[in-house]
Amino acid sequence: MRADAQAKREAIIAAAQELVAERGAEVPFNQIAARAGVGIATLYRHFPTRDDLLLGIGSDFLGRMAAVFDAHAATWDTDPSSAWSAIARDLAALRMGAVFPALVQGRSLDDLPPAALRLRAEGIGQVRDILARAQANGLVREDISVEHFQIGLGVLTRPLPELVQSELPDMHDWLIEVYLRGLRP
Repeated sequence: MRADAQAKREAIIAAAQELVAERGAEVPFNQIAARAGVGIATLYRHFPTRDDLLLGIGSDFLGRMAAVFDAHAATWDTDPSSAWSAIARDLAALRMGAVFPALVQGRSLDDLPPAALRLRAEGIGQVRDILARAQANGLVREDISVEHFQIGLGVLTRPLPELVQSELPDMHDWLIEVYLRGLRP
């Protein structure tokens, strides 16, 4: 893909993630295109259907998750506690709790397209590996599953009301810290 086309695709995904987090998965394509600074035809060229766009968001998210894990991989050998904390904070910064509920709203696993199920399996595999390392280092109880960890982190990263954010701007960091302490054996 040409560099300019790739940049437009990335702008569309970023705009779609923001708008889906703000307004839900049914946000009109013309609003996504406007936020991305592209024409509607460009959006449709990259993502002909809503499911294609949602898969693009999911795939981008998985890539960002992998980048978080890679960024802290070296720290595991010297300071697993710091690595685990940094990974959880960086995953929380991806705002999965704001995006993923909108992506699957009204759907069951049986309703998801095969490509979405593959992305889900890949994401679970990524988290399973890092969670197993945290458990092996005594940072997480053995009874915590990938689903427990992901859903818990998702709930913590849901958007907070503006009043809470203005009064307690570090609330997300505090919640993540409390969450990680609660996962410990």
